[in-house]
Amino acid sequence: MPIFRKFSLNTPVFASNLRKNAHDFSLFRYDSHKSDRLLLLQWLLERQGVRVAVLSIDDLYLGRARRAELSERVHPLLKTRGVPGTHHVGLGIRTLQALCHGEEIILPRFNKAEDNPYPAYRWPKQTNPVDLVLFEGWCVASRPQPEPCLHVPINRLEAEKDPQGIWRGYVNRQLGGPYQELFRFLDYLIVFETPDFSWVYHWRKKQEDHLKKTQSGSRIMDEPTLACFVRHFERITRHNGATLPAHADIRLTLDRTQRIKKISLSPNGSAGDRNAGPQRKTPRDT
Repeated sequence: MPIFRKFSLNTPVFASNLRKNAHDFSLFRYDSHKSDRLLLLQWLLERQGVRVAVLSIDDLYLGRARRAELSERVHPLLKTRGVPGTHHVGLGIRTLQALCHGEEIILPRFNKAEDNPYPAYRWPKQTNPVDLVLFEGWCVASRPQPEPCLHVPINRLEAEKDPQGIWRGYVNRQLGGPYQELFRFLDYLIVFETPDFSWVYHWRKKQEDHLKKTQSGSRIMDEPTLACFVRHFERITRHNGATLPAHADIRLTLDRTQRIKKISLSPNGSAGDRNAGPQRKTPRDT
């Protein structure tokens, strides 16, 4: 969960506030809408007079038609949303640039129940300048794997549906190219550490159950479809678990009930200072 800033965030004080409040908020669990986990952070920051906007990388997903075209042109697995290559990265960059400049903008929103973006007229409008943007997402700040790591399939989906590695190679190249341009904005990184990848399915099922209760739509997944869906995320999720904590400013370790059991500060610098590549386009620069 990266943070973009126009001000200096006092990381130890911020972490202390999290420790004081995190265990008291059921919002800080994953059993409801994906963005609910940000509400506590937003609340804590706004209490300090910080103007906050929230954006999820999930809201940048390409629609079904765009992904169908990718599936025909590159690989059939790209029909399923989730992995790098299935987001509108350009839209994300333009949105963050507008927020950095204090411009009025509508914030994209994606309807998971229908597996398509909401119509633009339903996107919320950000009319006032903000001090900070909370940018949330499972693959935000992810880094590409070394090419030899792609040779061996990591699960049944890759072995059966991508035996030649075309899909995972494309995803890795997207992550190493356009997505790093998006991640160049990062200044701070907060990482949620999960106990084990096997719990991702159970937590994701809670989200799907929440969708069934709160939304109607033909694209809500049943259990077999969901199990297959989660396998699309396994490679990058495991890679993130092994690599991202070393680059995090704050690590939030979750137990199997999805509650925060530990909050750790990194002795390293900010996420942005550790990003490789050209000079970052941070709010201070733009």
